[in-house]
Amino acid sequence: MTTAHQGVIPADDVSIDLLQAAFDAALYSTTVDEDGDLVVRGASTKFYVTLSEDARRVRVATFSLLRDGASREEALSAVNAFNEQYAVARGYFVKTGAGHEGIVFDADLTYSGGLIPLNMLTRFRTFENILNDMHPVRPLMN
Repeated sequence: MTTAHQGVIPADDVSIDLLQAAFDAALYSTTVDEDGDLVVRGASTKFYVTLSEDARRVRVATFSLLRDGASREEALSAVNAFNEQYAVARGYFVKTGAGHEGIVFDADLTYSGGLIPLNMLTRFRTFENILNDMHPVRPLMN
């Protein structure tokens, strides 16, 4: 049985349970939501970690509503500036079913050759740090 503490998790053994164990070992607060997605709580942001087994991809994403008064044009311009500034994360404008507007940030890590938990956690922390930095979208977020 593979554990989250081993050097490489074979691609066929990657699971939400093993991802959760790796984040727990790194002292993040985690839960699994009703959809089976891993929810990781960072210092100031809640992240959703999903697993696409057929694509052999771990995706980390977060969502923030736009602050009151922020226009769609401002949001699109800021997201484009964000995407020009960072290559390890992407942002995009969304409108929810309830009519709210917001920004999604996400990043992918493929694991077809196996998953190295330390690599995943390093990429996650880089993503988390980018979102905590002052970037073009930050002033538009709640």
